[in-house]
Amino acid sequence: MSDTLNLALPYLAASQAQKHVTHNEALTLLDGLVQLSVKSRVVAAPPGSPIDGDRYLLPASPTGAWVGQAGRIALRMDGAWRFLAAKEGWTLWVDDEDTSLTFNGAAWNAPGVPSALQNLSLLGVNATADAGSKFSLASAASLFNHVGNGHQLKLNKNAAGDTASILFQTGFSGRAEFGTTGDDDFHVKVSSDGSAFNEALVITGSSGLVTAKKTVRLQPQTGDPASPVDGQLWYDQTSGVFRGRQNGNSVNLVGSGALTSGYANMSDGGTVAAAAGADTFKFRVGTGLAAIVASNDPTHGDNILLSLDVAGMTEDTAPDIENDELLTFDDSAAAPRRASPRNLAFQQTKAAARLGFEFFTDFIQETSATATDNGLTETISGTGAAAAAVAATAANTIGIAQCSTGTTATGRCALASSVSALRLGGGAWIFETHLAVPVLSGASERFQLLAGFIDTLTAANQADGVYFLYDEGGTSTGSAASGNWQCVSASNSVRSFSTTSTAVGTGFVRLTIEINAAGTSATFFVNGTLVATITTNIPIAAGRETGFGIFLIKSVGVTARVVNADYVAAACSFTTKRG
Repeated sequence: MSDTLNLALPYLAASQAQKHVTHNEALTLLDGLVQLSVKSRVVAAPPGSPIDGDRYLLPASPTGAWVGQAGRIALRMDGAWRFLAAKEGWTLWVDDEDTSLTFNGAAWNAPGVPSALQNLSLLGVNATADAGSKFSLASAASLFNHVGNGHQLKLNKNAAGDTASILFQTGFSGRAEFGTTGDDDFHVKVSSDGSAFNEALVITGSSGLVTAKKTVRLQPQTGDPASPVDGQLWYDQTSGVFRGRQNGNSVNLVGSGALTSGYANMSDGGTVAAAAGADTFKFRVGTGLAAIVASNDPTHGDNILLSLDVAGMTEDTAPDIENDELLTFDDSAAAPRRASPRNLAFQQTKAAARLGFEFFTDFIQETSATATDNGLTETISGTGAAAAAVAATAANTIGIAQCSTGTTATGRCALASSVSALRLGGGAWIFETHLAVPVLSGASERFQLLAGFIDTLTAANQADGVYFLYDEGGTSTGSAASGNWQCVSASNSVRSFSTTSTAVGTGFVRLTIEINAAGTSATFFVNGTLVATITTNIPIAAGRETGFGIFLIKSVGVTARVVNADYVAAACSFTTKRG
């Protein structure tokens, strides 16, 4: 054996002449291989003025004097290039990259990352960790990704009285914090200086009760939200009232309940009336308030003393509606006035006529072409087409009107008001009907059903309207061929469609349409559940008048198809009273 096994250094032979030559050769190789570093691993051509001792890791296709030596180490020695073949496990340093490489027997690679780092005392990523923050990271963002399913970030504390929270800082000064701070309830708090924190919200761990620790401000809105849901609250700055959504309706929020002791405040627009006392109420007399029994309160001045002993009152089980009287208060009068219930009812009817419109029919009489009995006109076309009263189907379906298409393939039947009786906008409108489709539309016997605000009772498409549509065959221009209820608005023959996820069934269903006062939003409800909101193509302009009712149109087949209507109702609360 003339060379060493790993570095191929030459051995000195026994009785060898000029031993210094072999020895120096071995030293030169050691100098080139031990503490190995190369100038570069991307230079493909030999440099023009190399210096003895220069080393390069040759890339895939070297040229010139390095041809054919890819992957080897080129060592400049005695004015010439020598090429050293690496063995598995060799490590070198690349000067122009400040990185190390390891040879795996086939290629040079960067050192591998350890498969696990356990029980490190400190870890800093682009930052310096310390005893207080054993893990420190300086970065524009942090990513904690899943490994196939969900992902949880867990903060564990030693005991309930300790803190597990996330703290948001500005300049290392706390500004917001949320977590279980000091107990096992969830707290949300904020600070302007990092020392004094204002607690805004607490969620009790045992019950989920949410407690607002500070007052809550609702951002003022210019009207109702486009698609409110039950339980939603908002402040309408246009009307100056708090509103909310309950049971599918948007309502003003009003207080209720009784005050049995303590102080209360009343205002007549300019004078605040303070109340005091246990189980009695004292109201200071102001403009528009008349004193029944006056007394002097040293704290609040002159007062009215009103004492009600509800437990001692006798119930009137047979009130005389015509002759009994109630007390009323008029701002222009100096004292209460008397009014009978029948006079109040008369005034209420008179005011209602100016403030709005109401229509309701229960179909307790036979329908007719003149419709003076029910207020809706019967409009028919085709052999056997008719609208007629049929027997009630349940105890609470008082009067049923049945519309039939008759036996003509294009027969139709409508129960509707005049189709130009009203113009939407200028007040909040509502339409509602309770109806049933005993036999559904199909390929051999096909029909459409419209219910709501409509403007034509012919087979033509509605030019103006806001209505429910059942159009299983997709006959109406723009509609979907769907067995579900569709919601439609149309203005000057431009339509907006919304196909709901609610299928048309054979039983009775309550269909409700609500249109806001400005005529910019129409909401559709099936049995009280919101199914669609449309904010485009609502007909409110001059010349875009409509009426209301139900309309059945046949398009295929000669077997009569019907719809049974329990009632039809429509109402409007005017923005500006009439008269």
